[in-house]
Amino acid sequence: MDEAAKESGGSQVISQLRKNQNIEYRGRIRSVESYFNSINKGIDQIIRVRGGKEIKVTVSSARLKVSSHSKKTLCHCLKI
Repeated sequence: MDEAAKESGGSQVISQLRKNQNIEYRGRIRSVESYFNSINKGIDQIIRVRGGKEIKVTVSSARLKVSSHSKKTLCHCLKI
């Protein structure tokens, strides 16, 4: 991720995490899916997507250490 940011002139880089990727939370390794399904469940919201269609999603965020990135990253989760 750091290399991608360098290539783009130091701008923010957005990456999609898969639900089975590992994160570290309070010293324990767990999957992204288990963290957002049990510890940080999020809140329900209605958002508007392309074309003006409104959909119901569950939104959650956390600053977590992503094992594959080897550093803390701000993670946003949208469950449709």
